[in-house]
Amino acid sequence: MLFNTRTSSIIKIFLILFVFTSCGIRNNYNKPENFKRFHRKFYRDTVFHYSRINYPLKIYERASITRDYPKGDTRPRNKLYSYTQKTLPRAVISFKKYPEEYELHINSLNEKKVEKIYSPRFGYEETRFFILKNNRWYMDSIRILND
Repeated sequence: MLFNTRTSSIIKIFLILFVFTSCGIRNNYNKPENFKRFHRKFYRDTVFHYSRINYPLKIYERASITRDYPKGDTRPRNKLYSYTQKTLPRAVISFKKYPEEYELHINSLNEKKVEKIYSPRFGYEETRFFILKNNRWYMDSIRILND
C-alpha cells in the first residue's frame, strides 16, 4: 500500500480545504463590509464595538465657554485625547440615546464614513469618523464641538 490510512486522511482533508477555498467560500472576506449592517451592530454589541475601534482612538474636543474658565475668558479651548482599549472610559453611545432635539447624518468620503450628531438648539456637534481597513469598518476618531 502506497499510503497508510492516516496519511490518506490528511491528504483528503487538504483536498477538501483546497476545493472549498477555491470555490469562493472566502469571498465574503474579500468584499467590503456593508456599512449599514456594521453601524447597526457597532452600537448593539459591546464586544463587537470595542473590537472595531481603530486604537488609539483620538477624540478632539473644542469648547467655547466652560464654567471652569475665569470670568470673561471666552477663548475656545481645544483638547486632544488619545485612548487605548484599556483606557477608553466607556463605549461610544448610540444616537438613539441622545435627546429628541438631536439629528443624525451619515455621509461618505471615499473609504470613510462620517457620522454627524448635532443639535442646532444647543450648539453641540459630534462627528465620528469611520474608516474601511482590510474591508472592515472601524471607528477612527471623534470630533466634538461644543459652542
